[in-house]
Amino acid sequence: MDSTKIDAEANMEFTQTTGLANMVYDKFQTSKNQRILQEQVWIEAMQNFNGEYGPSVTFREGGSSVFVNITQMKTMAAYTRLMAVLFSPTGYPWDITPTPHPAMVQIDTTMRGAEESHELSPELKQEISAARKACDGMKNRINDDLVESFWEEKCARGVLDLCSLGTMIFKGPIAAPPKPKKWIKVMDETVSMMDRIKGALGMKQVQTEKFVLSHDPMDDYRANIDWLSPFEFYPDPGAYSDTDMMWAVQRHVMNKAQLVELAGGKGFDPQEIQNALDSQPDGNWHAEPWEGFLNTINRRAQSVYLSKRYTVLEFWGYLSGQELRQAGVEGIEDDHAMYLSNVWACGNFCIKIAISGNQSKRIPFFVVPYEKVPYKIWGRGVPEKMADPQAVINASARAMVENMGMAAGPQVIYDVNRVMPGTKVDQIVPWGIWATKNIDGVSNPPVQFQKIDPILNELQTIMGIFRNFVQEVTSLPDMTSGLPGAQQHNRTMGGMSMLFGAADSYTRSVVFNIDNYLTKPMIRALYDWEMQYCPDMSIKGDMNVKAAGVQGLMAKELTSQRLAEILQASGQIPGATDYINMPELMKEMFR
Repeated sequence: MDSTKIDAEANMEFTQTTGLANMVYDKFQTSKNQRILQEQVWIEAMQNFNGEYGPSVTFREGGSSVFVNITQMKTMAAYTRLMAVLFSPTGYPWDITPTPHPAMVQIDTTMRGAEESHELSPELKQEISAARKACDGMKNRINDDLVESFWEEKCARGVLDLCSLGTMIFKGPIAAPPKPKKWIKVMDETVSMMDRIKGALGMKQVQTEKFVLSHDPMDDYRANIDWLSPFEFYPDPGAYSDTDMMWAVQRHVMNKAQLVELAGGKGFDPQEIQNALDSQPDGNWHAEPWEGFLNTINRRAQSVYLSKRYTVLEFWGYLSGQELRQAGVEGIEDDHAMYLSNVWACGNFCIKIAISGNQSKRIPFFVVPYEKVPYKIWGRGVPEKMADPQAVINASARAMVENMGMAAGPQVIYDVNRVMPGTKVDQIVPWGIWATKNIDGVSNPPVQFQKIDPILNELQTIMGIFRNFVQEVTSLPDMTSGLPGAQQHNRTMGGMSMLFGAADSYTRSVVFNIDNYLTKPMIRALYDWEMQYCPDMSIKGDMNVKAAGVQGLMAKELTSQRLAEILQASGQIPGATDYINMPELMKEMFR
């Protein structure tokens, strides 16, 4: 049983919500136990990324502990390439389009073409135009949600998790926390109706609007997207992906001020929060095993700085009507029905119990793998993929350093019976004097020097083999990190284009995972949110969600190939340069 739960049961009083709180802790403990092996994989990945050895590697006394950190270079190369695709000058690669109207399908035309077509009636054109305008309004609204959620910064943190740990986690859409007041334009109620009429007729200059510092009413319906660390995410162990999870738990570590601040949030029970604080005035936080490893890797002091803090578990999943009713939730009509619920537990107290009002009925977590592992919710990242060659490279580097040290000086062999007492034999100095005794019949010198042969070439060959193996298992050639590499065909533009094309073929699979596991479901969830909660009816309609990450990468690759072909053909066809705007072509090539 979790030590957190034991302390809670020993020191806290029991309330009506205790049973539900214990259920949340049991779910958390179940996922925690099933996730131990995965945590070890993450810890090893973080150690390789930071260039540190784990406890499984031991060194002899005086041996080298050098670490050749290829892992961080390859991981950051993958991170840079993914960020270049996801945040190109055109922005995050997603789009929303209206569903095709049957009339458009019949005449085989686009939305713009339908508005200009002579085959459609004015009423139908107006309907198609309204659908396009609603779609533009929906895109602006969702884009505004992403901007207000600081999506670019959160996505950058998530992509680093994706490359280093193999998985990134996002949560949402959920109701955004109250935002600070800002200046908004409102009608000036002090202006009389007569003055408004005179102003409308041009008889008098009247200012009918003004700016006031106020809460924007549109923020009441704002959706929020959050990033969370995979270490803090505890999913249903039986799930293969986020779509078949029955429940998931997010672990929060809060100080007292943060826990008190929750009392002002929507749906939280101030009395239960106060009960949790009163029963545990020094907090109920206990360090997880992975927290100690991360503190060691990052050279941070042990987690004493987290004393007097609280572990709060946020549960999302399906609960029966009977479980909710016994916890005091009102309005439950069917004890056997399953309700998508959100429960926050601190010790033996449920500080929030809410039934999700979202009609989509989806557990609001997105689990995105770098490389999908069959029948497993967690992905495989760059450090895990190259763990074995990294270990061999490190072993080769340590052997090279130790061999250079041994080959730098000879090994001394002396006969203890023939060396005079008091002779220093533990060091060799210039012009050293060795006092020895002669023994009749012994021809060997009393002191001998044995040279150690260097084997750097052999060790360097092994290291080079596994350096190339790193490029194969990660599909990231050294050129993506700014290194020339050992390939002979990277000295020409065509050869370099071929290598980058091979690297992009694997990058496309990663971007494909981002499109399928994050972009499409996230934008679709935001669309559902706005359709359900936004009061602006002009942006609503039947729309399709598209993710353009892979398409954008393929378009860039195709454009690069076509430009290279045009440049090559222009030099082979007489007079071809007369039809090509060479300055613009070269500008595109350099860009």
